[in-house]
Amino acid sequence: MPQTIIKLTYRQVIDNTTQDTFEKNILHYSYEEFLIKSQVYNPERKWKTFTELKASDGRANSLHYKSGFAVAGFIDSLKNIIPQLRNNLGKPLAFEVYNFELIESDITDKTMHTVAVHYTTSRLILHCIAGEFLVLGKEDETTRETFTLRLGDDMAIVFLEDK
Repeated sequence: MPQTIIKLTYRQVIDNTTQDTFEKNILHYSYEEFLIKSQVYNPERKWKTFTELKASDGRANSLHYKSGFAVAGFIDSLKNIIPQLRNNLGKPLAFEVYNFELIESDITDKTMHTVAVHYTTSRLILHCIAGEFLVLGKEDETTRETFTLRLGDDMAIVFLEDK
């Protein structure tokens, strides 16, 4: 019987409105790292925003990766559990890998600093789609246990394979 295998990515956007301690740490330390690392591409402080910096020097795109170094320990502390994402029974979903994204920042205004963390699951069996709900199972399990997850605006199917 054919199976459809997928991977999901959940995008957690973090900005200055957050009240969560984990998110505040991500924001603070990534901003400090951004200030330090951006100096290479902006020694005269001619550009204020990340957008301006990328437009003037394409190498500034590496600041996504470089700013992410500062938050790796916080993300590791999640023990591969995606924060804020639960299946329909309230159980958390695990992630396999993550990527850090610098959405916008400003070297003169910390409140403009906005980032996202993209959490990608391991391979999951997609049993069916019912409206906005996915019926999924873990690929590596020998049981037929399934779970239901609502596909929201902050999620995407990033890998699909028919076996």
